[in-house]
Amino acid sequence: MKDTGSDQRRHPRHDIPMAGFLHAGGVVVPCRVQNISAGGALVEVEAHLRLGDWATIKIPSFGSMTGRVARVTSTFVGLSFSDGEAAIDAFILEWLALNKQGADSDAPDDAPEKDGQPV
Repeated sequence: MKDTGSDQRRHPRHDIPMAGFLHAGGVVVPCRVQNISAGGALVEVEAHLRLGDWATIKIPSFGSMTGRVARVTSTFVGLSFSDGEAAIDAFILEWLALNKQGADSDAPDDAPEKDGQPV
């Protein structure tokens, strides 16, 4: 797994491409988490958010994370997490463990699957 953080970051970032939903201002839209750390996340989303807005990312089977919008582009939002670093770390470790299990599997990449599991 590639660490995309720089030496100036307080927390290492991990590329974790996961689909979910972003909840902000009473609106729920699909999103894709591109990378995450205990301090924040880069989220691909088509939503009009402003700096300082609160937003919650909900990832099915993992849970949710809430942060303030710290960066906005036409297709991405950068969220800053201020609390719950332990919860974010647990989320990252669980995702990494699940990916490692998948990588260590004897099933070939093109094996048929049902509900995300080899058949």
